[in-house]
Order: sequence, then C-alpha cells, then structure tokens
Amino acid sequence: MRKTSPLVALFMGLFYSVSASVTDSLTVQNLGETEVHIGASITENLSNQVVSISEEAWVGKNFTAIDILSSYGGIQGHKQGGIGSFQSISIRGASSRGVKIFIDGVALEDAGGGAVNLGSIDLNLVERIDVYKGYVPAFLGGNGIGGAIHFITKKSVNTGGQFSLSYGSHGLQEAAVSLTIPLISKTRFASGLAYRYSDNDYEFLNRNGTEYDTDDDFLAKRKNAWYLQFSGNHTFYHTHENGGFSTLSFRHEKEKGGNPGKESNQTEVAGFNRDLGQLFYSYEPIPYKNLQFTLSLSGQIEKSVSHSYYPLDKIGFPNTYYMEYGAIRYFLQPKIIVELPTDSSRSWAASLYLASSAERLEDRDNNEWISAYPWHLEQYVVEGASNIQWFLTRIISLELENSIKAYQNENSGGEWSLPVRNDSLISGSNQDLLGSGRLAMHFGHLKSPWKASLSLGRYFREPELMEQYGVYRNVLPNPDLKEETGWMGEISLSWKSASEKTKILSTYFETHQKNGIIWVTNNSFSKPFNISKAITRGVELSLESKPTSFFKTRLDATIQKALDDSSDPLYQGKKLPEEPTTTYHAEAAWLLPYHLEWSVQAGYRSTLYKDRANRQKIPAQSLYHSYLTWNPLKRTKFVLSVQNITNTEYQSIYSSYPLPGRTYSFTFIQQIGINKDENNQ
Repeated sequence: MRKTSPLVALFMGLFYSVSASVTDSLTVQNLGETEVHIGASITENLSNQVVSISEEAWVGKNFTAIDILSSYGGIQGHKQGGIGSFQSISIRGASSRGVKIFIDGVALEDAGGGAVNLGSIDLNLVERIDVYKGYVPAFLGGNGIGGAIHFITKKSVNTGGQFSLSYGSHGLQEAAVSLTIPLISKTRFASGLAYRYSDNDYEFLNRNGTEYDTDDDFLAKRKNAWYLQFSGNHTFYHTHENGGFSTLSFRHEKEKGGNPGKESNQTEVAGFNRDLGQLFYSYEPIPYKNLQFTLSLSGQIEKSVSHSYYPLDKIGFPNTYYMEYGAIRYFLQPKIIVELPTDSSRSWAASLYLASSAERLEDRDNNEWISAYPWHLEQYVVEGASNIQWFLTRIISLELENSIKAYQNENSGGEWSLPVRNDSLISGSNQDLLGSGRLAMHFGHLKSPWKASLSLGRYFREPELMEQYGVYRNVLPNPDLKEETGWMGEISLSWKSASEKTKILSTYFETHQKNGIIWVTNNSFSKPFNISKAITRGVELSLESKPTSFFKTRLDATIQKALDDSSDPLYQGKKLPEEPTTTYHAEAAWLLPYHLEWSVQAGYRSTLYKDRANRQKIPAQSLYHSYLTWNPLKRTKFVLSVQNITNTEYQSIYSSYPLPGRTYSFTFIQQIGINKDENNQ
C-alpha cells in the first residue's frame, strides 16, 4: 500500500481562462525593447504556477540551461563537465527521465534512450523558458512525474534582429545571429543561427587512480574534452486570406566533441557526433463557434554515434579495434489542440489535446571486432489530454486535467554484445494503456494581492525502448519492465504588492514515486529493474522585488527531505542520490550611471550523496558569480562575466567528471535594424 500524508503548504493560483493561457504559450512573442531583467517572471497559466524565464537571465553570462534552471526552487542540476557536457535536472525529487523537455511544443527524446541532454541546447536561440513543476499542461500532453521544461525559440514579430559574439576561458567561442524580415504580403521569415566551441581544457586535481591517497595527487589539464556545436531555427509565418495562420519551421543541430574519460585515464580518440533535423508545420484556422483549433505535424531525425579506440582510450572492451556505436531515431507526430474559452454566457473553459506518433530506432554501429549487427525498435502511440476549468465564484475556481496514453513497442530481434561473444536478442512486442489525472482548486480574486491553490495529481512514465530492449554493448534487456507511477501534491500561497514590484511565493510539495526504474550493474553488465520507491517532501520559497528604479533582487530557497522508501533495508530511509536537503540562490542587479549595470549571484547547495546507500558523500558547495553590463548606445551592449569567483573546487572523490573552476567571458551584443512596430505594440 502507498503511504499517504496530509499536504500542508503554500503557493500560487491565479484565474486565467484555458484559452488565454494556452494561447500565450503557443503564440508569437514581441521581443521589443526589454529592460534589465533578472530571474523569472511568475505568470498566470492554466490557473497554476509557471515560472517563465526571459532571455535577459542568460544573455552574455556564459550560462547553460542547467545553470539557469537549477537556480530556481525545487530544481536540482547535474553536470558531467564543462560546455557541451551531459547535463540533466530533477524536479521535486523526480528523476531527470521523468521531466519532459520541449522545444516549441515538440517533445525531445534521446536517440540512445537516456535522459535528454540539456547541455546540447544553445540558449542563444531561445527567447524564453517556461517551467512547470509537478505537472505538465494539457497542450504539452498532460502527463509527467517531474513536470515539464518548455524552451521557446526567438520569434520576434518586428523587423530586425540581434547579433552577438562571445569569447572566454578555455577557448570559449560563441556567435549568434537572429533576424526577422517581411517577404511578400502577409508572410514573414525569422531565422536564427548559433555557434559554440570550447576546448574545456580546465585544470583539475588528478588523484592518480588512488582516491583516498592524497600523496600522489597532482594538478592536470582536462584532455580530449573539446566541444563544437552549430544550430539553427528558421521559420515562415503566413496569414491566409480566410484569416487562418500557418507556421512552417525547420530546426537543426550538429554537435561533436571528445569523451575525456576519467581523471588519470584520460582519452585520446574517444568522442561523439550528433545530428538532428526537425520539420514542423501548424495551421490555426479562424475560430468556429468560439472553438479555436491548432493542427500541427512534426517530424524528427536524430543520429547519435560514439567512438573509441581501446589501445589509446582504455575504455570499453579490451580489444585493438576502433569501436563505433550509436543509434538513429525517426519520429513523426500529428496533433490537434482545441480550445473553448469562457464568454459572457459560460463560466467555464476547456481544452483538448489529441496526438499520435510513430518512432523508430535503428543501429548505427560499425565495429570490426563484433561486426555490425542490425536491430531496430519501434513504438506507436495514441494519446490525449484534456483540461477543464470552472469558475465557481469570483474567488474560487476548480480545474480538472487528465490524460490517457496507449502504446505498443516492437523489437525486431537481432544481436547484442557480450565481452566474449554475441548473443541473440529475441524479437517481441508489448503494449499498455495508461492514464493520469490532476485536480486543483484556486482561491482569490483576480485583482486580489493574495492567491492560494492546492492540487493533487497522479502520473506515469512508460519504460523507454532502450530500457526494455537494451541493444547496446554490456546492456541486458528487460521487456517485463512496468511503468513508473507517482503522485504529486502541493498547497501554495502568493502575495504581490499593489504596484506588482514585489512578489512572494511559497509552496509545500510532496512527490511519491513507485516502480522507479534503476539500472543495476554486476561486473560489466547493466540491467534495468523496477526497484525504486521514494518520497520527497519540501518547501519552496521565492521573492522577487524591485523596490527602486535602479535595483532588483530575487531570492529562492528549497528545503526538502528526499528519501528512499523501498523495502530493501540497505536503502530504506536513505537520502535519494544527488538530492540535497537545502539549496539557496540570491541575485541582485544595480543600474549605475554611464549606462552600466552590475549584477551578482550567490548559490548554496548542502551535502548530497552519489549512491543509494549514502556511502559516497559530496560536501556542501557555495558558488558566486558577477556580471558587468555596459549599454553605450541604445542597441549596443557589452557584458563581462566572471563565474565561480572563489574558484570553488567542484570535484569530489566520487566524481569521475571534474568541472571547471573560475571562468571569464566577454560578450558583444548588437541589435539589428529599427523596430518599426515598436510604437504599435
């Protein structure tokens, strides 16, 4: 039986119709002229909290997505190196695989079957990040144990654009350009291109393979950790004669880099290549009897390939052959979103999401040692989600959201590799029908400074194709895996001043998870099992304030207890891996004379553990950053960034991936053209 406990807490719920909130998440945004902005804006969306982070939070600051996201309450970041390294997050105790990641409404998946690598997302092409903690809105599918992160790329409705250049420590180079221009009548074109490169040759403490013997430790530079990425997003917008609106976009990414290996066993050859192409089309006809429709079709092709050479790299199987292994992913998804907003005769609003998808994974191996062995995995999905909201009184509304998902996985059979021989992978298929739901109540008049809400939802995560049918070297399949399940609840309270210059938010949350999938390693083999059960309880606190015209501040804190609740006495009651008890973040910005702005940030993370048995302890950590911005002209900006001012050592004796210490970067930003529509927005 699942343990239950009362929810006691605080956070926010504001009344906005489903139509207004969903449309806000999907429509084109006006960048215009923005003032200096630190942190996130807590906005109203589906009468629940969404943290909306604007590009001002990262422009010129040498931040990755994980740096930005982990500074907010309830979110923990996990890194495995410098720029471009694998990075993921957990939300309120839910693991990274339970957090849904989207770009412009299209879900991201990893071709290798793991968590989405947030380190591969170049923020130079992103306008805004919307964070949904503890739930996934209906227009994104309505289900997710950990919530959702939605990246919205730049979509200026104004003619013009922006150009930026950055240079920094360890050979960091960045360049980005975005431009919007009119083509023919009622058609506009927006395009963005971005480039990133880093040597990642930072210094770290090499323990020479003896973690507990400090006598033979020495300082060394990270080798073969370079990273290169080129990405772009290109979109046509067209208004039809009948009033309908079409969007056609193409997104592409190409990245490659070295796999640096572990400390004293750094590699020379090992590396990876990843290519992605995505085509997206949507059509929004004029409303029909108050019903608003959005029909879309998206397709993706993603190829990820890793390589190594054992005589030089000393990773993988001990052989003398050049190894290459990976997968290519094909994905197609049509979907429709229907919205019914409130009007003078109706005190309720609703939205409906329907989608189907087909996914195929194929091998991309080219190994002399084991010879190329063919395999492919397929998944077919039909899913739907709905959201309905009743405004019972002027100060109380009720919200109900549910989703359903039917899927079938198919395995073609093939071979999988063992250290001494290959073995057969038996073909097969499995299918399931899963459902989730959430109920929420919101209290407070729209114009009232005080708001409150409470919600309770049950969610699921179906096993990934690679978890059920592991076809990589040293991975054993487990087609009998069950879906992960869990429920999340929260009670929240918010207050804002009459001028809205100060906002205070607080939330109590609980996350209960069952049948969590964990990879168990025995010698050189790994196999997934449904053995994890966990409970996370905590409080999030947030303050945003601009008491004067020249000063802004944001404070965030999370206090939580994330515990293993499995029946195994070795783990029962232990802290979940990589989940600290407390995290704090503070930042402030001052507008100074001569068009200068100075901002500082400070973050703290308490002790955490790398393993379920809590034997690998990672000490507490404090980080400090500073940024100086100069706007000599209205559309010209220079930013000097210093991260990890105190050169705090990230490494611990349980980490194979040391992170960089103090880093510097300098960025030049220039607006392009004149915003002709500015006075009309």
